[in-house]
Amino acid sequence: NGAEWVGLGAGICFALQNVLIRRMAEHPVEHKTVTVFAGVVAAGLAVFLLRDDTLPTALDGVALTTLLLIGLVLMVANLVVQVGLSALAANRAIVILLFELVVAALSSWLLAGEIMGLREWLGGGLIVAASLLSGRLEGRGKGVNPAP
Repeated sequence: NGAEWVGLGAGICFALQNVLIRRMAEHPVEHKTVTVFAGVVAAGLAVFLLRDDTLPTALDGVALTTLLLIGLVLMVANLVVQVGLSALAANRAIVILLFELVVAALSSWLLAGEIMGLREWLGGGLIVAASLLSGRLEGRGKGVNPAP
């Protein structure tokens, strides 16, 4: 399914963004935000140019205003995430970011009537297990005894 590949790609890019934000601590948050959005625009243009469909029709004023507002909200949200990631330790940031799974599952249930099946529960469990393992390995690398 094409949508699942897009979702997987988005997740990988988001994880890469979080790692790069931490590695680029010497750069201002504003520069990192612009860089992220430039990458999103470049990726979007590449996908658009590779499509076989015809060009979309022109947007009316309401649709264009809505898109601009969504873009502004996403830019502010991205800025907040980057500031937060810069200020938190990685093991604390991952706990907060994993809460996104809970919100996504509840949203899909409430808004779209989706029901989580065995595959979804297993996938969520693997993500949580990976984060717990990562936290334990990080604690060992720093000479800290991880909690049992």
